[in-house]
Amino acid sequence: LSTVATTGLTKAAPSIQAFGAYWFVVDGGADGAPGLASSQRIDPSTNPPTVVDWKSVVTSGTLPARCRLISLYLGRMALARPEGGDASHWFLSKPLDPYNWAYAADDDETPAVLAAIAGTNRNVGLPGDAITALITAGDDYLLFGCASSMWMLEGDPGFGGRIYRLSKKTGVSGSR
Repeated sequence: LSTVATTGLTKAAPSIQAFGAYWFVVDGGADGAPGLASSQRIDPSTNPPTVVDWKSVVTSGTLPARCRLISLYLGRMALARPEGGDASHWFLSKPLDPYNWAYAADDDETPAVLAAIAGTNRNVGLPGDAITALITAGDDYLLFGCASSMWMLEGDPGFGGRIYRLSKKTGVSGSR
């Protein structure tokens, strides 16, 4: 726990996802404040664990800023609920590459299946409510627990996956 205090994360309840040898942590805090960042990559194999600003190691595109939620879905890092932005927005990294956030034009050079995807893509859609939790259900579904509804991403959006509403009356109160 003493190491977490040195990460520069500003919110009380960060969201954490393991991917490969690293832990990726988001908290929706203020990007760019001196010594602070809202997204971190932690290498737990070093002593003490090495903490870097995730944005500083992104190789392509721009890491979505100030997201509060993180999960892993179909080998893609999933981020959602940017603080200060539209609470129904979500994002997926390039498959198997949490450092690539370049969104595809969906052409022959960069088909959507090989690129990062934003939930604002007109072919996929956004939940109609503020996202409060990301819940991975195996390799088949990514559930968006929302304030007063439940939505499901079925399949990979790069292969035509879509969002469906599961409930318009039942929601999830928080990410835990």
